[in-house]
Parts: sequence; structure tokens; C-alpha cells
Amino acid sequence: MKISDWVTLFTTIVALVLSTAAILQTRKSIKLTQESEESANRPYVFAYVETVNSGRFIKYFVLKNFGVTPAKVLEIHFNNKLDRNNEGSRLKAIENTILAPSQHLTSEFEDDFQEIVTGYVKYISLVTGEHFIEYFTLNFKTDDYKWSSTVHKKTPETHAIYEAVTQIIKSFK
Repeated sequence: MKISDWVTLFTTIVALVLSTAAILQTRKSIKLTQESEESANRPYVFAYVETVNSGRFIKYFVLKNFGVTPAKVLEIHFNNKLDRNNEGSRLKAIENTILAPSQHLTSEFEDDFQEIVTGYVKYISLVTGEHFIEYFTLNFKTDDYKWSSTVHKKTPETHAIYEAVTQIIKSFK
């Protein structure tokens, strides 16, 4: 082989290696972009405890879709006992409910319920059909909060006022 043939062969091999590297890098970039887009455009359903103090200290279990696409709740499970009002149902009415982006569901818990509750929620994206599971730990222990005690006497009038104020505060959250 002549030197010109070796140069041509070398140039061809270098071009082939560089082209292969460019193709692999492009595929990697496309995959990362796709994963990033999927992550940004999926539902994120989380459970947490919210408190409201309007003279009557109230605790809520909240299940909210923080994502940008709708989700359907397939299953909700609690590993521990819930308060007297929610233990019977175990909040199973939440299952098969569709949560729009930023939509949340709440259930009031008794103010003397002082437990840590663990569990999970399974849901599906209504856009992609992808299934997700989110584990949660809910801390209902609020007995040492300085502002967690009831500060009014229970009369029908004060109860009605505090319930109205509580609903107004809750609607702004």
C-alpha cells in the first residue's frame, strides 16, 4: 500500500470513530432530554399533614397532586391505626379518584390524635399510563406546639364562628 492509501485509511477510521462518538453522545442527550421532559410533565401525588389554628386547632390529612398532569389514585394504604373518625374507612373513598394538577383532598383528624402514621399511595398518570408509588410518613404529634391548644369556650355561637373562620383560612391554603 502506498502512503496515500494509509492516509486515506487513517482518515476514514478517524472519521468513523468521531462519527460513532457523536452518534452515541447525541443518543445520550436525547435520552436525558426525554427523561427530563417526562419528569417535568408527570403527576406527583404526596400525602402530608396540614394544621389550621383559628382558635380551634385542626389537623388535616392532605393528599395533593403537585405535578402538572392529572393522576388517578389506585390505592392508599396506612400501616398504622388512624384516628377514631378515619379508622373505619381507612380513607378508601380516595381510591379511584382523579386528582387534577394542584388539586388536593383533605380529611380532618381529631386534635388529640398524636401518632406517626406511615403508608403509601399508588397512582397512575392519565397522560402516559405510567404507574407510581409514593411512601409517606405523617407526623400528627402536635401536642408540644405552643399554638396547638383550643383557646375558646365551646358554645354554639363560638363554635359557629370558629368553624366559619377555619373554612375561610382553609380556602386560602
